[in-house]
Amino acid sequence: AAAAAAAAAAAAKKPADASAKVGERGGPAPVKPATSNAYMLVYRKLHGGNVHTVDEALVPAAVKAHIDEENEKFDKLKAEWEEERKWLNMTVYHTGPAKPLKVHEDRTVAELTQMAFGLFSEIMEGEGVPIERVRLRWFDALKNACLAPLDNGSSGSNPTTMDTKLKDLPEEMVRRPLKFEVKEEGGEFEDYLANGLPLSIMVYDADKQEFGEPLPLSVDPDATVGQLREAVATRAKLDLERTSIVWYPGAEAFGGVVPLEDPAVTLKSLKIGDVSSTLHVEDKLPSEPSKLSEYFEGLSNMITINFNDPRTAADAGAQPRTPTTVDAGVAAMVKGMHADELALNGEKKYVQVDQRKPLGELKDQIAAEIGMAPSEFKLRRGAGGQEYKDLGMAVALHGLEEGHTIHIKLGTPMEVGEWQFNLKYCPELDGDVSALGPFVLNEAMSIPDVKAVLHAQFGESHGVPSPERMRLRTAQSTGVMTRVKLGSVMTDDSIIAEVFGAKIADGKMIAIQITSGPEVGAIIFQLFTCTFYMHFLHTPLPPRPRPCLFICAPSPGPVTRSSPRSTCCCAHATGRLCRRSWATWRRLEC
Repeated sequence: AAAAAAAAAAAAKKPADASAKVGERGGPAPVKPATSNAYMLVYRKLHGGNVHTVDEALVPAAVKAHIDEENEKFDKLKAEWEEERKWLNMTVYHTGPAKPLKVHEDRTVAELTQMAFGLFSEIMEGEGVPIERVRLRWFDALKNACLAPLDNGSSGSNPTTMDTKLKDLPEEMVRRPLKFEVKEEGGEFEDYLANGLPLSIMVYDADKQEFGEPLPLSVDPDATVGQLREAVATRAKLDLERTSIVWYPGAEAFGGVVPLEDPAVTLKSLKIGDVSSTLHVEDKLPSEPSKLSEYFEGLSNMITINFNDPRTAADAGAQPRTPTTVDAGVAAMVKGMHADELALNGEKKYVQVDQRKPLGELKDQIAAEIGMAPSEFKLRRGAGGQEYKDLGMAVALHGLEEGHTIHIKLGTPMEVGEWQFNLKYCPELDGDVSALGPFVLNEAMSIPDVKAVLHAQFGESHGVPSPERMRLRTAQSTGVMTRVKLGSVMTDDSIIAEVFGAKIADGKMIAIQITSGPEVGAIIFQLFTCTFYMHFLHTPLPPRPRPCLFICAPSPGPVTRSSPRSTCCCAHATGRLCRRSWATWRRLEC
């Protein structure tokens, strides 16, 4: 400090060029404010000897003026900070959400009560509660437990009254939230135990399926369950024999609800208050079923399902810009997918549902949330996933779990047994195919009925042939948009469920072909792999059965055993080929 003062004094004694400006050579140095990147060497005085002082007259006037300006700003900010410290930011709880309250520490408890009551004036007026029937208590929001009242009647280790100023309240309590306690008309406030165990009582209304407002209760920490029941019955105004109490500890609330039934068990042994101070009470006899347990079981099965709101998606009429270099086929595919892509941009919402409930209830909740009828949209596992059709099946059986997202798609939903098939029309053999788009068919429909429906739908618009000249086949994609791989023929004596079997799913492909004429029901060749004992009329039987390929070439008409015109042959394992009529054969085993 002495060295700095000497340097400042030397600079002050050095003559300056009067014509030079601040910052120029020979002129006074500019005064620069300190930055945050500074180091300060601080000396601590140990005794009074050998301490030099610096005359303020030696400090340059410009430096002194700058220091005074900075000190003035600092003093102003410090005064504002000191005043801000006198204002308390509090949170007040009552019915509904908590409300913030900013109050000066010089206010009294009575003034604080009046200000907090004003925050809930509409609610208090609706409940018919005047300010004379309320008092403020410190509140533990984490445990949902009311603590000491702000006006404790001058009792306890920290006596307070309504005239006590907030700055005189205990420092450890003044930062806590507050909660209103309401007493009954003509009644008294709860007796607070200074060293008692603060609890919160929630009484369950089975008819409304909801809880009433929490009731604060202080009990002796060494009390038993029997003593707790007596205190709860008195506080909740219930008959003692109809007071049923349950408690769940912390994070395991829904996995282990603990009924308090043994009257001799102490609260300390149950660790009530260590994790949670909330007790749930039900008005029932011990022999009656517990609606409260059913409520908690429902909560344990409650899951959150996310979904998109298709109404908030982008304008479907705005078509995407397609670069001119993109292939026309790809551009057409992108255009067809654009509607689904727009739906993905909808606003994300969520609902909560019991996973044991049928899927129909989940759909009803979503319909109410987005303002649409359930018959106007579909539920899908994803934008391109399978549609949920069985609304009577439980939500859990559909594989939906906590946090899953389902996709809402506008359109008429399908029912159980209906499937959306991808139809392809093949006007020429081994020629290009044209897409008819997705089409919904019921798995119980016969193939002739399917042909009739397809002809009625696509006959005029796409030239699909009449049912007499139509052949349906299963098909698979080849990766080329105009080509498909044809599969088995869908015969007229079958239904869709038999054709696809267990592999039936949305998106399966059906190809439509044209035939030259009606297809007859007689089969030209029937192949059977059988085991026969073969013999002629006077030939002994072979010693052992031989495998035989039995081929029949009948005349037009169905193949029957009694047909005299049927000629058959049997190719033996020995390679010999014989031709005989039906009468020359005796089938012993097939």
